[in-house]
Amino acid sequence: MPSQFNKSAASSVTNREVFIVEADSKTVSEFKKLAMKTGVTEFTKTESVSRPGITVKPGGQTGPAAQTPTAPAPEQVEDEQTKFEIDTRLQILVSSIPIAQPGNIITSEYHNKLRDAVHGLASRIGLSVNPTAEFKILTFAPNFLPVKTKESEPSNLSWNVTLERAAIPNLTEAEEMRKTVAGGFVVQLPDGATIYEMIVRGERAAAVPKPKKFTVFLNRKQLGKDEDPLQLIKFDLRDIKEGAFEESGSVKLTDQDLKRLDEDEAATGTTVGRRKTVNNEKWMYYVTAEFQAGDNTAADKIEIHSIQILCIN
Repeated sequence: MPSQFNKSAASSVTNREVFIVEADSKTVSEFKKLAMKTGVTEFTKTESVSRPGITVKPGGQTGPAAQTPTAPAPEQVEDEQTKFEIDTRLQILVSSIPIAQPGNIITSEYHNKLRDAVHGLASRIGLSVNPTAEFKILTFAPNFLPVKTKESEPSNLSWNVTLERAAIPNLTEAEEMRKTVAGGFVVQLPDGATIYEMIVRGERAAAVPKPKKFTVFLNRKQLGKDEDPLQLIKFDLRDIKEGAFEESGSVKLTDQDLKRLDEDEAATGTTVGRRKTVNNEKWMYYVTAEFQAGDNTAADKIEIHSIQILCIN
């Protein structure tokens, strides 16, 4: 911008000369050098009211600007609103559900709108909403067979199995209470299905003290290999309530579990989702249950009545 040097007429009152400089920084710097040669030793830098500029005055005195004042430009206010990830489709589905009023007839529209919203929610959390998908509930009687131990001593005790339940044996001796009651049975799951949940139902008598161990696992083991199984679903039932109980759980793997890669997964890695997928050609799936009374008094009655596995095929 070309520089403009204007001598103010109002300076005669104070016997000082006031210069208004409108220029870029380089021109102002050159003006300062020129002014210093004429004896000016002090400068005051301010902003012009009308438009950006610099007022340079001898003696540090501030004089009025020659330009007509104008309103300053409006400030740029930073938008501080929190940005949320909004699922517009899900919002529309939920808001479209009709609100029932007393006396209104509930029509098919209510059901269908609610069904669409539930499908949207299921899709949002990763469940399959394919219309051809089938939700299967597989119920198994706890037919626990004896489990072989790697150690020769102490050997495991077996569950007392009847048609519809498995109960711990009558433990009276201290040596028996320190042994583990263990058993397991193979489950046949739909090939290619996704394991969603497992439910354990049973009963604990009121007089039974808290055992040292009471666990139920859904395991996966590679066919034809003698290796430790991968525990897909784990239950710790030591603190179950008295009387009839029902516990449910889903597939949860630790970081250590995910580091266990088989030959097919070694190159591509694995995820919890992949471990949920049933592959009967390669894996055997089975449920195990272990109980140990420890040093407590003899256990009266703890039973497992059924095992249910929920899958989406």
